[in-house]
Amino acid sequence: MNRKNVENVLKHKMLVNHSDGYVSSIEENLIPGISKDMFFNELNNGKGKELESKFLSIASSAALAVNNFALIRKYKEHFIFEHMTNFTEAGFEKEFSTDLRGIKPQLDFYLENENTVIGFESKFLEYFQETTVTFSESYNNLAYLDKIWFELIEKYNGKKMTLDVAQLMKHAFGIINQSLKLNKKGILVFIYWLPLNYKDIETCRALLEQIDELSCNFKKQKQIEFKTISYLDFWDTYRNDLYLGKHVQNMISRYGEICV
Repeated sequence: MNRKNVENVLKHKMLVNHSDGYVSSIEENLIPGISKDMFFNELNNGKGKELESKFLSIASSAALAVNNFALIRKYKEHFIFEHMTNFTEAGFEKEFSTDLRGIKPQLDFYLENENTVIGFESKFLEYFQETTVTFSESYNNLAYLDKIWFELIEKYNGKKMTLDVAQLMKHAFGIINQSLKLNKKGILVFIYWLPLNYKDIETCRALLEQIDELSCNFKKQKQIEFKTISYLDFWDTYRNDLYLGKHVQNMISRYGEICV
């Protein structure tokens, strides 16, 4: 299976007639209950320039994240994530500096309360194409990192992988740096999309194996907590939530009922 199979299912569900799989407006790519004013300024000012074209793709990872998290941002003080709640800050495309010149990883979504900073990195269909793990020599100069991080950089650098390990580790560095400055606990959450029949698809199985391996390696350090969750499991957790239940059903209708 490749990403085209998923895109064809999405086109059918969304009644999109364009052969290239792009919608005509930002609003057309939003689920019921989500409006442009809930995220536009942050994405428009982000380095990824998602709104210029990529957001209009029915397979847009940014649209998936916005559709999923915009209402959570609205009800941030009521949202409970693994026993953490009372969030006072929430937003999209949050920059956390690594202290390397010009390198400020942007998290798809973030939450913050009195004790914790949480960054969410979201993926849709990106893992259907391998990426090369790449770290520049400058990452070896980050004095706030524990020794294990430099060992992991050496272990992964140059590898071709389904999982974007470099991006996740760089996000981790940014959150670690920020959490140390704020004297708060730092958490990185990797949330990823899967089709219903993911167990039958080699690409999905490879992704899950690489996630498990990275999780085991992250456990060798104590500077940040690393959590992983599929969108399928995320929606299952919140399907009966007082504030998010109807929203989750809309997400499932758009993105969750896909078997390819």
